[in-house]
Amino acid sequence: MKLVELDIFESVPVDKEDSVSATIGAADDEEYGANSRKVRLENVRKQVSIIELLDMLDHSFVGMFQHRRTVARCKAAALQLHQNAIPGWVIINTDWAENWVVAPARMLQSQYWAQVSASIHVSVSQLLSSDHWHDRHVLKKGSRVTTADGKEWVVVSQVAEDVSIVSPDEANVESPTTTKIKRSELQTKLNAGDEVTTSTGSYGRVRSQEGSVVQVEIDGDVRQCARNTIHLRHWVTKAFFGLTNDRKQYARAKRTCLHVS
Repeated sequence: MKLVELDIFESVPVDKEDSVSATIGAADDEEYGANSRKVRLENVRKQVSIIELLDMLDHSFVGMFQHRRTVARCKAAALQLHQNAIPGWVIINTDWAENWVVAPARMLQSQYWAQVSASIHVSVSQLLSSDHWHDRHVLKKGSRVTTADGKEWVVVSQVAEDVSIVSPDEANVESPTTTKIKRSELQTKLNAGDEVTTSTGSYGRVRSQEGSVVQVEIDGDVRQCARNTIHLRHWVTKAFFGLTNDRKQYARAKRTCLHVS
């Protein structure tokens, strides 16, 4: 983020040993009383970011600068998009920084080539896992599952569509009694805090699960839902990074980075 140099006035406490400050302090005593706060304004040069500058202006001119409100609105819109996304959607966030300065270029690079600035392009892609959404991914050993009758089991192994399960009481036994069941008849047990989507399309978070009944918090309300009516929202995230020394042809370099990503 670029910095801006400003000349601003700051309140500085009066130093009694400073003759100028003492004179100002004495004048303040006569005008405002001996208990008045003794400060003076000094002109100070500071480097601040654009956000800090806008914050200062918003403090002085309330309501005229909308940067914080814009950020809040964008975050709310991003959250709404995130909560309403379905499998098949790809959410891509990109950031392009032109003329990024390589400060220690001379120290890190060879004497034959020293690139002091460059352009970078970062792209982060997110999508919902369809396997988790439809709950048909391969179950790991130790995963907790529920059957159609609401009973809980622990997975021992899975070969193709055949899953070996045991009761939770025998999960740590050396030779437990296993039961074989088809993968399609099992639903994974959800954890508290998992993001889910109900059969009506409502977004919520899991509070708890008892057998095949799940407590889901939706907009502050807690509802009871059957496990087979809930889709687990598992996000897969991929990040791509592009670097180019092209500092002039912005459009061409950006197309190159996007193509590489």
